[in-house]
Amino acid sequence: MRERRVGWSLGWRWFARPPAPNRGLRWRRMVAAGVATWVALLGATLWQANDDRAERGRAQEPRPAVGAHHSFEAFQTDTPYDGDVWTTIHVGALQDGADPATVTPPGVPAFLAPGTTYVSPAVRRAMARDPLAVGRVPGRIIGTIAESGLQSPDQLLVYSAGTPGPLWRRATGWGSPVVEVPRGSIPSGPLLGLVALLVGVPSILLARATSRMSAVSRQRSLAASHLIGVPIRTLATAAALDASLCAVTGFVGGSAVAIASVLAVHRTRLLGIEWFPPASVVSPPVALMVGLVLIGLISREAARSTRRDLQTPLSARAGGPRPTRPRRIVPMLLGVAGLAGMVFAYVVLGVHLRNGPAIVYFYAGGALATLGAFSAMPVVLQLWSRRPRRREPRSTESFLAVRRLSWQRDALAAACIGFTVVGLCCLVGAAALADLDNLSVPSAAGDEWDVQVAHDTDLAPTLAVPHAPRMLDVSGAAEGAEGVHHTLVADCSTLARIIELTSPGLGDRFTRQCHPGRTFRVASHGAPNVTRVVLPGGADSILGHSDVVAADPTGVTLPAGQRDILVFPGATDAQVDAYVSRVMAVAPEVQVSDLEADAFAPMVTPTRRLMLGCTIGGMLTAGALLVLCALDQRRLSRMDDARLVALGATRRLTARAHAETFARAAAVALGVGLLVGGLDGTVYDRVGGLAAGPGGTGVILALVAVAVATAAVVLTWLMALPEHRGALGEELRRE
Repeated sequence: MRERRVGWSLGWRWFARPPAPNRGLRWRRMVAAGVATWVALLGATLWQANDDRAERGRAQEPRPAVGAHHSFEAFQTDTPYDGDVWTTIHVGALQDGADPATVTPPGVPAFLAPGTTYVSPAVRRAMARDPLAVGRVPGRIIGTIAESGLQSPDQLLVYSAGTPGPLWRRATGWGSPVVEVPRGSIPSGPLLGLVALLVGVPSILLARATSRMSAVSRQRSLAASHLIGVPIRTLATAAALDASLCAVTGFVGGSAVAIASVLAVHRTRLLGIEWFPPASVVSPPVALMVGLVLIGLISREAARSTRRDLQTPLSARAGGPRPTRPRRIVPMLLGVAGLAGMVFAYVVLGVHLRNGPAIVYFYAGGALATLGAFSAMPVVLQLWSRRPRRREPRSTESFLAVRRLSWQRDALAAACIGFTVVGLCCLVGAAALADLDNLSVPSAAGDEWDVQVAHDTDLAPTLAVPHAPRMLDVSGAAEGAEGVHHTLVADCSTLARIIELTSPGLGDRFTRQCHPGRTFRVASHGAPNVTRVVLPGGADSILGHSDVVAADPTGVTLPAGQRDILVFPGATDAQVDAYVSRVMAVAPEVQVSDLEADAFAPMVTPTRRLMLGCTIGGMLTAGALLVLCALDQRRLSRMDDARLVALGATRRLTARAHAETFARAAAVALGVGLLVGGLDGTVYDRVGGLAAGPGGTGVILALVAVAVATAAVVLTWLMALPEHRGALGEELRRE
């Protein structure tokens, strides 16, 4: 117990009154702990925000009635606008016996009277800047929906009271078991695991590397204390307490920065989505858990590093490295082997793993290889330093660089692990962005949209909306046949425009075969005749398997069935928004859906924003890791420089030797990062199944990032040069 009390006293002294060489290291460890805290709290807050948006979305939708009892009728339309979804919920009058207080829409003070409308703040902003958006709002606006009734600050939501129609549904209140609005969201689970890989792993390495640099900077004094009789347990306790106090200080600062960051970005789409933060901004239980885990890991790493350094006190007193343990390379090899095995199985054997196995390989392999690289890097540097010994070194600088690469391998591994992180972030981030781009490949003609009106009286005004080629689709069950029969109605010029949009170069050919007033089918082969138009090359896909009537839809007698308008409003969001706004101005209860979009479409845009932000965040964390640890490694080399100067070497020679040492270590670390990042990015595309791959973009991005990071390291060294020159004399006097 006495040894522990002495260790606590010594650890507090190290933290409160550190010696001059360790003062800069103290605040760098605080910064590392703060960055790790900031990343963890921001990721947890984003996860909770995504769930909160889904919960709010369920609360604002009408609850379907079961049986004959209902309180009111409702009809919901979801239309595109500005890359988001414009939701309009029409409600009818209350039924007899229904309590208005229990069925009032969330965020609205009272149940809506006929002809009145409530809108969200985002709708008001859209109406102020876009005149066409005014036509989307039916009725008379009498108020604004409160924050409690919205998914997020940017939600486009309208509540309007009207007259029930045939497509309206009966409802008993508010709160649907599922979210029906296809708004942009972030897929939780696997994707947030990718966020942890891109930003969380660099933060963990930053904390571990600064802890390691702290142990390296103290190993001489700790070895001296142990050689005169201070127990290892006492010194390990002191190191753990010192690291814990730095972690606590960094945790407090990181929490404050995380709260400020949430308040700054929650009303922007910088992290993919907007949300309403809770009153505490950051969840206190989550913050407490993050703090305990962070402090525990950092203190454990400090105590373990101290025990390992003092296993060979004479070598530690001389500033030497730890004994090489080949087993430290095993975690990295296992991670690389798992990733390489999956790529080999796909490329050579044609085995395409999906879902569970692919996700396990991706996350386990990437995290194990990257975190294992930190432990394996000293072993790799030791092996690399032995390679040139078979031949004579080219110069004195090369000789010193090779020897220093082996002697300072622990500090160099911590200083250069940032290059590994840069390679990982660039290649995995490029693969994720390429995969997302393949999910939503735009076409020159734009997507085909389906417009369904609620009332037959709205059909003619909707067909009359200009500036978009459209055709009427009448579908129904054919007599004596199974399935649904489709009849497409549009004049020859409109049909030719649609053919030209979907199959460029065939519009004129269709015009020569189309005759107004006739009914025909489109085929890809055969001879054209009165009832058949031939368009080769798959151009029949847009009109195939349907009877086509070449006439104005408003001037012919149509068969019985459901009437939908198939339209090509344009390739850009602005063109689609303008068309839908004009349609909603004449038919408020219209349903609009993209026939070519899949279930992932609402997730693409916010996920792309999040991935880009996380890739940049991971690279910035790697930059901080490089600058902080490289500066510490340079400071730790002062003793060696002082000895060389005392023996007659020039400062220019020592600087060149140090630069070559760092370049060799950086090349090894970057090679490991490019290997792990390339494999992990390729495996990610096996998970997505789109075979996009990081490609040359990821490599170019990695090389540019490495160049920028190297420039930052050089600039840091130049800024510290005057201090370094003064320290050389001090080291010489100590010698």
